[in-house]
Amino acid sequence: MFKIIYFCPSIGNANVNELISIQAVIDILSKSKISVTPSPSWADLMVKLQNLEDQKLLIVFRLDFLERKNMMIDEVLTMLSSLTKFVVDTKDVKIAVVVPKKCDSYLISKLKRNNVLGIIPGLRFFEQIHSIEAYRCLQQGLSHWPAIAIRQQRIVPKNEIDLTARQYEIFNLVAKRGLSNKKIAEMLSISEDTVKGHVGTILKLYGVRNRTQLALANETGTIKSH
Repeated sequence: MFKIIYFCPSIGNANVNELISIQAVIDILSKSKISVTPSPSWADLMVKLQNLEDQKLLIVFRLDFLERKNMMIDEVLTMLSSLTKFVVDTKDVKIAVVVPKKCDSYLISKLKRNNVLGIIPGLRFFEQIHSIEAYRCLQQGLSHWPAIAIRQQRIVPKNEIDLTARQYEIFNLVAKRGLSNKKIAEMLSISEDTVKGHVGTILKLYGVRNRTQLALANETGTIKSH
């Protein structure tokens, strides 16, 4: 059985509602006899990873926390992977991600490529039974990718715009999060000119003149991406 560590790297700066939300999750899981230990920082996580009594650890973190702090999931997964290899290469450490909504196929592929064990339908966003089931399954070290939290992939008609994986990633950062080219370049570890080129291509594909029009069109649902 794996010990669950609820990693909340932003908890130190979290507001009251976030703190209440985290504690509510821990309380609900406790009632279902699922013990969860919160970890509020990278330093605290390192200490918990070095605990000699725990040989099997499941690190769980919330995807919506990362989005609110403008953190890329790739960055966190890479840091977690490096940290676990450096600190606890003799232990069995798994990673799971709590999701606030259905995930698209691109995100699922990214998580699997980074050796994530599975996803957990968030308690605040899905029926409690699905979340509890996910925690119990992952606690046993079993892979868990529930259909309830995965968006069914649709076939893209020939007359509909088909973005590459990189274009889709940049599209989300521009249209959904409103990030600048400079910030996107830093997050994706690519040049600002490369980002500018991709943004220009995306604008042309969708027939809009600027980033604002792209964001507005995305909010109103007049454009679609896969």
